[in-house]
This record gives sequence, C-alpha cells and structure tokens, in this order.
Amino acid sequence: MAMLLFDMDGTLVDSNGLWLQGDLDFLGRRGLKVTQEYTLSRSSSGGGFSEQVAVGDILVPDKAFVEEGTSLHYYEQIDFAQPDEQLFEQLKKIPGAKVLPIVTTDAVYRQTFYKEQLWREKGAVAVDMETSALWSVGKFLGLQVASVLMISDRHPLREGEPAWEWKMTMEMRRRLFRQGMEVVFSA
Repeated sequence: MAMLLFDMDGTLVDSNGLWLQGDLDFLGRRGLKVTQEYTLSRSSSGGGFSEQVAVGDILVPDKAFVEEGTSLHYYEQIDFAQPDEQLFEQLKKIPGAKVLPIVTTDAVYRQTFYKEQLWREKGAVAVDMETSALWSVGKFLGLQVASVLMISDRHPLREGEPAWEWKMTMEMRRRLFRQGMEVVFSA
C-alpha cells in the first residue's frame, strides 16, 4: 500500500496540514486505511538549474544531495540520500518522468551561480527543501519514502540572464496529481 502525499508546496504558506488531510480523506473514501506504518511517496516542486529540465517536467529523483540540517541529526556523515527502491521503481512509471539527482537545502533562496554550478558538477538538476530530509528520516524510522517533483521554475544559469519567476500553474499541479494517483493505484 502506498500513499501519495502532495506538498505542492507548503514552503510559503503552511498548507501541509490541509494537503495531508485531503490525502487521508481521498484515500479513506476509497476504503484505504492509513496507519503509522504506511509507505510515503511525496510530491512537491523544485527549482531547475540545468539544461536537462524545463518548467513542467516531472522529476523522480534517484538521489538527493544533502545540504540541509535534518539529515545530519540522524546520520553522522551523509552526502546524499536515496529513495526506497520499491517506491522509486513504481514512481518511475509516471509518463514522461525524468530520473535525475537533485539537491535539498534549507537555506532558502541562498544559492548562487557558483553553488549551482557545483551542484551541476555532482549531476544535480534541481533544488528543493524537503526530499533528502524526508528520505533520511524515513530510512531511519523504517518507512518507505520516495518523491516526485515538478519543475516549478528555472533558475538563470549565468549572470545576466533574466531572474527566475514562479511558473507552476494549477493545471500543472492537477496533471502531476492525476498521474501520481494513477501510478499509485495501479500497483
């Protein structure tokens, strides 16, 4: 049994409680009871900083480089976190999904051109604020956790390019939700 939790994105407005309650209501109406041992697949948005991704792309990360503090409270040394293999294999089936590494940071809007270049050199294509922490804590607690991101904006790759702006639309969110649910309920 898998649960798809849509964050979409609780970063600026704390909507996470509403999303979780919506998920639980949705699953409950379909006769699915969620217990503390549920598996978790989360969905959110990420800012792209690579030519390999464009706004609206669906990304199923296979690795999340750790540049946040939560993971370090659970592991003495951790360079990157990885999703649960079983959930990851299921989520890769989302039509058009790209499988590429990301980086997670809790230093909101603090990345620089130099920093993003270092991330690209590691293979990362986007940044978010939650994935590596959720995967690290999930592994520590014995939960199955994987993620799906939609590229919501594209960071300028070089100085002088236009500044990024939020481009994710409600229709893009709905598409991600529909495709994620189809994959989860087809398992």
